[in-house]
Parts: sequence; structure tokens; C-alpha cells
Amino acid sequence: MKSRIPCVILAGGIGTRMSHFTKDIPKSMIPVNGIPFIGRQLELLARNDITDIILSIGYKSGAIRDYAGDGKKWNISVKYIDEGDELRGTGGAIRFIEENKILPAKFFLLYGDSYLDVDYKKIWKTFDKLGKPALLTVLKNSGNWDNSNTIFKNGALILYDKFAEDKSKMKYVDYGLAILTKKILQKYFFEKKIFDLADIYNLLSKKSLLAGYEVKNRFYEIGSSRGLKELGDKLKEKI
Repeated sequence: MKSRIPCVILAGGIGTRMSHFTKDIPKSMIPVNGIPFIGRQLELLARNDITDIILSIGYKSGAIRDYAGDGKKWNISVKYIDEGDELRGTGGAIRFIEENKILPAKFFLLYGDSYLDVDYKKIWKTFDKLGKPALLTVLKNSGNWDNSNTIFKNGALILYDKFAEDKSKMKYVDYGLAILTKKILQKYFFEKKIFDLADIYNLLSKKSLLAGYEVKNRFYEIGSSRGLKELGDKLKEKI
């Protein structure tokens, strides 16, 4: 029997930059070549044997529930945690899942607007070999795709700092996929209700508790009109 691999998807945001779509639907429901993005994302995860999904939802969450259901159409399990109108930020959303006692001991963390076509199983196996309580995937970026925020050298993540004033030594960017453990998060959760996972990553990197894994494939996202078009074009190539 295959081991079950869990993934938390943070899909509760309003999607301000895509407001021409998200006035009536959540960002995860924006169609990509006729199929809601969340369907594209769940199909990708199912293809990579990611079996147990926790969807953190909030803004217009009913549309996601109605479409994705329990996940059976992809032969996976989907559960929900609903933040309602009180969005807590990426870090606060994870803590809210933990407070509701459904946070897995170890899990992938993915954002609800990211399409990341990588070898998830290889990353999952590598995490255990690295022996650290958290892992962040990184892409050599040099400012091309987004603002670089990570120092990664010789296979080691030296520093993650999303808000660094001096980014001259940062050639890598957070790829948008992490592996986290409940134990380390419980130890370093902030007391404030609303906070960003970037604060946790920064702290863990400074304590040498954050492993790095370099990926080569560029990321796709639907957080902008350009990103939506690029993903649509990429998926057409696979047909």
C-alpha cells in the first residue's frame, strides 16, 4: 500500500490583482482553458500521488466546496478549513488548521494560485534524508521572475528574507512549495493572530532549521493576467 502524502493548500485570499475575475468567484475558481484552476491544481497533485488535501478557504469559499467536493473525482481526499471573513495571513492560516486539530505531522504547503509541475515524490523523499524540520524549494532567479529572497549555496539554504533591504547576494527565489512539520511550527508559531509564513521561514533559516531544495522548472501562477495567460499556453502545449 502506498503511503499517503498530505498537502495543505492556502486558497482563502481575495485575489485583489485579479478583481475583474474575483468579484464573483474566489481566485482558485478562475478558469484556465475552461477548467477552474483548483481542478488543474488537484489533478496535478493527484498525478503525483498527493492523496490527502486540506484546503484552507475563506473568500467566497462555497464555490470551491461545490466544485472540489470530497476529491473523489481525482481519487484523492479533500478536507476544508474555512477562515470566513477573518483572513489570518499565510502563517495564521496554518496555525488555524493546527488549532482545529487537523494539521498533519508532516505535509507539503502550496499556495492556491500556484501551478508547480515538479517531482513531488522526489522532494518528499529528499526531505527525510536532509534531517531538518522544514524545507523550502528554491529557483535560481536573479530577479527574473520575482524579487529574489534567498541565499542558497552548495545545496544549503543560508538565509531566507523576503523583506531584506539588501538583496545583492540573493540569487534565488522561494518557489512556492514547502514541506513543514507540525512539531517545528508549534515551537515557533507567533503569538499574533495575523502573520506571514515568511516570518517563520526567516526565523528558521537563521537557526539553520530550514533545508533548501533547488528546482529547475519555472513556476506558473494565476495571480496576474500575464501569469494566467502563460499557464493557459503551457497547458495547451501538453495536449
